[in-house]
Amino acid sequence: MDVEIFKLVVDERFRFCSELMFGTKDVEYSRNGDKHHNFKAQGLLDNTSPERSLWGNWKKHIISIVDILDGIDAGKSVPSPEHIREKFSDMINYVVLLEGLLLERGKVFNGEPETIRKFYPGVFDFLVGWGKCDD
Repeated sequence: MDVEIFKLVVDERFRFCSELMFGTKDVEYSRNGDKHHNFKAQGLLDNTSPERSLWGNWKKHIISIVDILDGIDAGKSVPSPEHIREKFSDMINYVVLLEGLLLERGKVFNGEPETIRKFYPGVFDFLVGWGKCDD
């Protein structure tokens, strides 16, 4: 694939992932401003961590992609662009959701300002603006 076309594919993928994360999926799974509510509640029901709950849900998406690859190997056609977009956007969003859970568990945004500034400059600017972090 041409590099310029691939760059556009990447831009489109992350735009769509953000739309999913903060659109319909947000309304369905977040509560009281907590993006990870669903995984925390599921963890309580299953007597496990929110991270393990996320992992349990994520595996169904991994299996779905493996099934797509197995189908292609067996001679089936490549799925529609809509199907590919849905599956791969879900996978990317699970990576980001897990990152958020781990950052929350590690209390990263309550830590050293220089670490926050280095790895999450947008979060740093937000925290400074709200007086929760020194510039």
